[in-house]
Amino acid sequence: DITLRDIAQGCACSESTVSHLFKAYTNDSVKSYIMKLRIEKAKEYLLQTDLKVGKIAEMVGFEDPAYFHRMFKKFTGTTPHQFRTVMGI
Repeated sequence: DITLRDIAQGCACSESTVSHLFKAYTNDSVKSYIMKLRIEKAKEYLLQTDLKVGKIAEMVGFEDPAYFHRMFKKFTGTTPHQFRTVMGI
């Protein structure tokens, strides 16, 4: 897990400074940006492997497969299973 605190410590800045600068440059929050990266990596795994969805969820940083399903659907508009079926494997 990467947190705002971790990033701030790595940059020797306050969390609020990192948050402000990150938002200014990416137009996104740190938390949302990390979630998008995890979902994008999950999409790659769904298309390029035959790994089970629960394993993919774990590999991209989700401890709870149900939460992964909810976040995947929130960010893509489809479930991981539907995504895999429509897009390829």
